[in-house]
Amino acid sequence: MRVILTATHQDESIGLIFLKTMKSMNENGCSVCDAGSENYTTFYNRGKKYYMYDYRTETGKLFSTCAPTLTKCRERRDEWLKTIR
Repeated sequence: MRVILTATHQDESIGLIFLKTMKSMNENGCSVCDAGSENYTTFYNRGKKYYMYDYRTETGKLFSTCAPTLTKCRERRDEWLKTIR
């Protein structure tokens, strides 16, 4: 079953958002990102929004990162792609 995580409740004592399971980027701890595609979701830490991002190349190599913006995640992916070609 795939689930995407969406924020539902913030715990002020630790500054994290608890997530409600709807659809996920992983299954049994392994990314479900298909070859040649990207998956991302958002989460909050201490009131700041972050993106959790996966990209899998056509050959099956997986890149994962977290950043405050989706643009930053994709910039990091592009830099990584330069190193593996």
